[in-house]
Amino acid sequence: MELEVRDEAIYIDDTLWREIYKPFYVKHLKKIKRCRSIERLEEVINELEMKAAKRYSYKLLSIRGMFIKELSNKLYERKVSFKTINQIIEELGHLGYLDDQREISLYLERAARKGLGPQKIRCKLYQRLGKEGLAELSDSIEAITRSQDQHLQIQHLIEKRYGSCDLSDYKMKRKIASFLKGRGFDMELIRQMIINKNHE
Repeated sequence: MELEVRDEAIYIDDTLWREIYKPFYVKHLKKIKRCRSIERLEEVINELEMKAAKRYSYKLLSIRGMFIKELSNKLYERKVSFKTINQIIEELGHLGYLDDQREISLYLERAARKGLGPQKIRCKLYQRLGKEGLAELSDSIEAITRSQDQHLQIQHLIEKRYGSCDLSDYKMKRKIASFLKGRGFDMELIRQMIINKNHE
């Protein structure tokens, strides 16, 4: 059996055997090349992959909390096998390092403090989770955003940014509406708030 590690893959007898993320294995190339059977090669690669993927996962989680789908995508990008990804996700979940319900609650609380509305929040979560991941958490997102008082958020943002501005001025109303829409709030709710504040 002729084994070669080339670019981001392992070849056996000049045929692609498996793609790898080379930085995970660069210190162990000699050990890999010493394998004399496919069975032994699988055993070594699986062992090295698990250690490297775990180390990488803990590093990411030490920087900030992550969603399950988010971490899975990061590992998949580094060519970690689905079997290893599932084992790591299960282990980290059991240890309390991964909890989507906790993470979504914390994320939405932070987003609300920053003055972000539901649409902006979904947009940012889409960037982190993708379409599939966002769909999986849609019920939790909907439940929490419903419970947040968007009227108070909008009122606070108007007062903080524009103070006691003249809301009878058309240009000012358009400016405020544009700002709030950019923050991800519903346009109908924005109109209601501006009308209400104009009559105060």
